[in-house]
Amino acid sequence: MGLANTDALLADAVSKLLGNISSNELCLAVEKGHWPASEWAQVIEMGLPMAWLPESLGGAELPPEEGFTIARLSGRNATPLPIGDALIASAIATQAKLKLPDALVLFGNTPANETLVIDSDDTVSGRCRVTTFANHAEYLMLPIQTSTGSRVALIENSGNRSTVENTLAGEPCCECIFEKARVVTLSDEDFSDVQKTIEDIGAVIRSQQIAGASEAIMAICVNYVNIREQFGRPIAKFQAIQHHLAALAGEVASIACTADVASLSLIKNNFNSNGTDIAIASAKVRAGISGAKVIRIAHQVHGAIGFTDEYELHRFTRRIWSWREEFGNEMIWSRRLGQLVTNSESPQLWPLVCA
Repeated sequence: MGLANTDALLADAVSKLLGNISSNELCLAVEKGHWPASEWAQVIEMGLPMAWLPESLGGAELPPEEGFTIARLSGRNATPLPIGDALIASAIATQAKLKLPDALVLFGNTPANETLVIDSDDTVSGRCRVTTFANHAEYLMLPIQTSTGSRVALIENSGNRSTVENTLAGEPCCECIFEKARVVTLSDEDFSDVQKTIEDIGAVIRSQQIAGASEAIMAICVNYVNIREQFGRPIAKFQAIQHHLAALAGEVASIACTADVASLSLIKNNFNSNGTDIAIASAKVRAGISGAKVIRIAHQVHGAIGFTDEYELHRFTRRIWSWREEFGNEMIWSRRLGQLVTNSESPQLWPLVCA
């Protein structure tokens, strides 16, 4: 599970940790407003949220493959914590050369045609749409417009007003309104394409999480059809069920494959998404289309039990529904993919896709 060259011992340790702290009961509690502080402390202790950040900036400085594997495993366990979002923040901090504190740090996006400007007293006022669990974050990373260009700022998240709505996964997503929020630190260099970088890395992270959740759904389905009996034998013996499982396996494999290609492309480009656009777009499109098919097949196989709160299937399928929409759904990325192809200098499609 995860990318090639991933350390097997690390993957096993992460899998055990996330498996121990993730549960159906915890997911339902989070949906009602609970913040899993003790579970997050265990994740922090292992250094997972800052996997990509260099040690000099307060991170764990793991090989880049490990970070994508961590994202995959967080999806595989439907862990109701902002692990993937914290990974994205660590990737942005690495490029911006920002030292992060030992706390929950997440990122934010400003609305279209709006910018945040740093005031003379080193504070920021305005609003932004931020990621899941941002209402529990101690600090936020945001793109800030200065007189010398666009920078990345680390600001305090205390005292800011926020509107919280649950995602389809039941996790809190916020819009924050800043009123003289203090800027802790500011990147030294211009980072004009930070919004695109966040969106591109986020799309790959979500594709990996969808891949992990799909793998878990496959395992749940296989287990269910082998214990559920009808007419005196397991329903796994019925040809219709076998056909469903075969189709499910194909969709799961396609999500994993395209997510891995996009991850490896980003790694090869040192997390610069320029030149990896086709791989990223393909991964997010495939994750969205095949993710929907995975959900449909899984619920068809399970019948009514799959929709109940007591059964664990919903915590995976609902997260796929949510992750499909985040950082651009398949419709948005399909348009971008088509535009990339039509704008290419290559007269042929196949060499372009396989480049």
